Amino acid sequence: MSMNIGVVDWFTKTRKTINYPEDSNRELGFLIDSLKRAFFGKNLAMVADNVYVVLDKSDFYKDVCSNRRFPVCSIFNHSRSTSAIAVCLANDQLHSDRDFVRKSLEIYGLNADELRSYDSKADFIGLVRIAALLSDIGKIRSVEISGSGSSEYLKETNNIVLEILAESRDNALVEKYCLKKILPPLYHNLMNEKTSARFEQILHKAVLISSSSEQRYEVTWAVIGESITVQSDDSLFVHEIDWTGTDNLGREVPDISLIGNHAKVTHRINQPAEKNLSTLFYDRVSKCSPEKTMRTPDSVSGEIGYLALDIMQIQGYVTEADKLPMLRGGSRIVDDILDNAKKKIGADLCKEAILFSGGGNLLSFIPVTPEVQISMRDSIERIVENESVGVLKAAIITGKVSLNSLAGNFSEVMKEIQEYLEKEKQKPKDAPVIRVVEHSDLCPACKKRPVNGQLKTESGPETLCVPCARKREHGRSERVNSFLPADIMKEHGLNMPTELQHIGEAIAVLAVDGNMMGRIFQNTLTPADYTYKSETFDRRFKKVLNGTIREFVEEDLKRNTLKTSLVIHQVKDPSGGITKYLGINPVYIGGDDLLLIMNARGAVLFCRNLVENIAKEFRFEHTLKAGNTIGNPTVTVSCGIAVADMKFPIYFLLEAARKMESAAKEEFRKRSATNEYNLINIPNGSIAFTAVTGAMPGDETNTFVLPKKGQFHDEDAEALDQIIQMLDLSLTGTDMEKRMVSTVITCGKSEEERLNVLKFHYAATMRKQDGTPENWLNTCELLATVLTEPRILQASQMLIPFVWHVSEEAS
Repeated sequence: MSMNIGVVDWFTKTRKTINYPEDSNRELGFLIDSLKRAFFGKNLAMVADNVYVVLDKSDFYKDVCSNRRFPVCSIFNHSRSTSAIAVCLANDQLHSDRDFVRKSLEIYGLNADELRSYDSKADFIGLVRIAALLSDIGKIRSVEISGSGSSEYLKETNNIVLEILAESRDNALVEKYCLKKILPPLYHNLMNEKTSARFEQILHKAVLISSSSEQRYEVTWAVIGESITVQSDDSLFVHEIDWTGTDNLGREVPDISLIGNHAKVTHRINQPAEKNLSTLFYDRVSKCSPEKTMRTPDSVSGEIGYLALDIMQIQGYVTEADKLPMLRGGSRIVDDILDNAKKKIGADLCKEAILFSGGGNLLSFIPVTPEVQISMRDSIERIVENESVGVLKAAIITGKVSLNSLAGNFSEVMKEIQEYLEKEKQKPKDAPVIRVVEHSDLCPACKKRPVNGQLKTESGPETLCVPCARKREHGRSERVNSFLPADIMKEHGLNMPTELQHIGEAIAVLAVDGNMMGRIFQNTLTPADYTYKSETFDRRFKKVLNGTIREFVEEDLKRNTLKTSLVIHQVKDPSGGITKYLGINPVYIGGDDLLLIMNARGAVLFCRNLVENIAKEFRFEHTLKAGNTIGNPTVTVSCGIAVADMKFPIYFLLEAARKMESAAKEEFRKRSATNEYNLINIPNGSIAFTAVTGAMPGDETNTFVLPKKGQFHDEDAEALDQIIQMLDLSLTGTDMEKRMVSTVITCGKSEEERLNVLKFHYAATMRKQDGTPENWLNTCELLATVLTEPRILQASQMLIPFVWHVSEEAS
């Protein structure tokens, strides 16, 4: 019987389509072939890394659900969580019992010589990882069995693993580590609660904890006597409970119940309570269909450790710069800190142990052994210290939680960790004594620290403080930006900007931040759920940024002239030659935080596209059984834009962009409202922008909130479109249209002045029509709108001078 075994995308509630057995058998065959090639290397630690890479790169493994009745967790996320927990538990046993490896493996019939293959701790941990990562693979072949238990899928897992081992790339390695002796009996006894094998006990606990993610989501239910109660604690999505097609025949309930946040519905079941009801209901939103006979997860004894890192004041560190290379260098150093911390954890434990990494934050499982926790914390502190030359400070905490709490209420665990981390951030930190120096002795880049080093540049040595010299050196060495379309740049002879003057005569700083992101993680129920949400968001956020830049550049190239281009800028070099640059540069991307510098000409249009594309990528949309459609973007962003002359001090512009971001977020919150389901209806995002012409901050701010899909004739969206039209007209319009734009930006604020400008241009277009009547009437209509809408007029007068600000050599 054919069925869909795809996992449900949490952000959009759409289900991947993987038909069993047609698609699944074919894709599983390809995956098995790749795993056969992965069993190759010097030791089991290397093989475990190979296996993880194969599974991590497999879209199929990430798209297959771990439980067909609860398609909320993929097999990959389930097995990765199992591996992370098992490795940490095994490490604790290795530290407490030096003879743990022998006691764990001799039960499988290994002799003394064979046991010596596992003298290295890394090889035993590699064995743990391999066993855990492959433990779920049999589920792909056992889904057709209704209510199939653990014994059935583990039989299939055993068959698949034996096939992999029999045809592995390195048979000698398989024989050396006795994998055919160990893995089959391990999988056979894995779910045996009474097993005495220590290896099996560890893996059994890890599987039980990870399996909690298979039977939990934001809706809970209870059958008591002759009643069933269903409750939603989902703060983002409404749930459509479908009672038809279940075994609750004869009950006095409607076909459909819609429940919102903190809402519940109770119905009487007319069947005797002692009868088993195989299907209680079907959730048409999450695609879950719980059974009464579902087993409650067993209580699990023991503890697991954690490490949380929060690098503080990242924005200040990245933005204390005077040139583009230093901005990029600061961002790269923050990324290097996280990368090196991940490498440390991966080397000491495994890659799977890291639950989240991004935006200067990291969360990982670690062993509970005190000396291990102290060592890992000290190592990461040194990484932060060394990479930033002592400038960045980080809050790093370690602790432990019960295994039961991971399976039962991970959101509470996260809340406790966050509170502990906040307390750590508030503790006073040691800092060097600041000595008074002459202004001339201050670093010209950060203007905070005394100069104490030199950096050689093409124009000669520069005297800087050591942290700034390090940032600039890192920024200068970066020759590739993965977010820029390298193929398009190569085809059209475009270079990556390395200085601000390469971006444009006027530049714009875009500061982007996610809206209400905390609510996405508040109801995270399991470690697998947390890792899935964080990694999925990070991957797709970057995908949208990549796609938006590519699409924007492709459209801009269709203009066919540099004079009208929005992001292509050319600069004369000292030898008199001309170099063309792509005037857009993402400086920092961390979590939901983005800092980008681009040519001022295209800033508003690009920002509008980015905001809309992110809302579209993460949009939840569901057609109810009644036929009407509901929807809401799950993730949105607010964007602040600050525009200025390229020679204007960049740190003022960075600060102005952050202020605009705050203004945009404030307006976004004002436009969000709670609906009848106690859920927040939110717009697609918001934008605020200003132009900076002096060191003293101005109060001119233009804020626009973009409507979500289905909201037509929104004033903000129309106003923003008209501003974009005015900016485009100033570049691509006819001579008469450009003269019209010129008078608009010099027009006074009084009604009389605006009316006179409108009458003058209407009369002029009547006398001399450029183009078709439809075109000049549309132009007149746009002119009338701009002159009668104060904020559109203000925005046009603010931005158009910077769009026109192009020197002769740049044009």
